[in-house]
Amino acid sequence: MTSVILGVILLTLAINTEDSKVDDDYSEKGKQIVLDVARNQYAVALKLTGTLNLNNHNKVILHLHTSAKIKPATITLKILHPTRKKLDHILTLKPVSLKSENRHYTAALPKLRDGKWYIHAETRRWRIGAVTKLPSAAVSLRPTK
Repeated sequence: MTSVILGVILLTLAINTEDSKVDDDYSEKGKQIVLDVARNQYAVALKLTGTLNLNNHNKVILHLHTSAKIKPATITLKILHPTRKKLDHILTLKPVSLKSENRHYTAALPKLRDGKWYIHAETRRWRIGAVTKLPSAAVSLRPTK
């Protein structure tokens, strides 16, 4: 009788539990890691950092800090939950102003759960990021290692 009850419990858990985040395409994942390292190194060379403001009337604002003359047309912001892929958000940040000295980017901010998050701001050439615990008003982004 105990084994039947235990079997029913395990079957219920198997049906109701999310699949793990195991990646099937290891070669593609390896190529992505090499690309990420190159983008991180480029961000270091640019001395690029950023401040991400999250509590601004359902908007996210990214302030880029660098002495280099860069002003991307858009920036991809990835807000990634450490264990639940369904909670991940990928946003496209657009410039607040077209003035060359202004490096502020914004997008609508979806509702985020409190807790640990991985945040990456990136273009095809560079990437900066942080690990943060929400709620947090501001997050400092740096080239990741």
